[in-house]
Amino acid sequence: MNPEIYRAYRRLGWGFVFDVIDFRAFYFDVLPDFVGYIMIATALSQLSSLHAIFNRAKWLAIGMIFVTFPHVLMASSVTYSDFGSLPLYLHIYSEALLACHVLIVFWICEGLESIARAERQLDLQMTVITRRNLYLVLAIAQLIFYPFLLNVEEDWINLLLIFGVLQMIMEVLFIRLPFRFSQIKIKHIDTRV
Repeated sequence: MNPEIYRAYRRLGWGFVFDVIDFRAFYFDVLPDFVGYIMIATALSQLSSLHAIFNRAKWLAIGMIFVTFPHVLMASSVTYSDFGSLPLYLHIYSEALLACHVLIVFWICEGLESIARAERQLDLQMTVITRRNLYLVLAIAQLIFYPFLLNVEEDWINLLLIFGVLQMIMEVLFIRLPFRFSQIKIKHIDTRV
């Protein structure tokens, strides 16, 4: 495999690690999301030579660099009593971030699935399809149910916690994909749509 493509896949995976892990010290995000999106955008720029859909994901990742910059200083732990009292714009902001993140993941999965198909890596192709579908079901369910949690009793907030745990598992499974793709040998370079 071309060393640049190998590094691009690995950078893509590490960029999502920055995006998913929210480790804070005194309200400051130690692994800021915008740095992760910089890594994702540069990796997708290199991977766009393999499939055109990576270019779409790259432009959205570039937009996410600027949109997630304020998140560095925002508090991330919110209790149920605080959940309903947060301003509406913060709820819309977090929903929009999740929706854009899901769209980037979807486009990346489409490109990876196409590459696996072109390389005749059927096991890897089925892994991408399965993980993409599970990821989308959980993320879309979370996007749909989130607004309803503003008007329900405290017991229902556990639903958001369950979705969060399942979504984290799917994020880890998704992050594993670029690292697995860094290990295949590319024979058919151009799989443009």
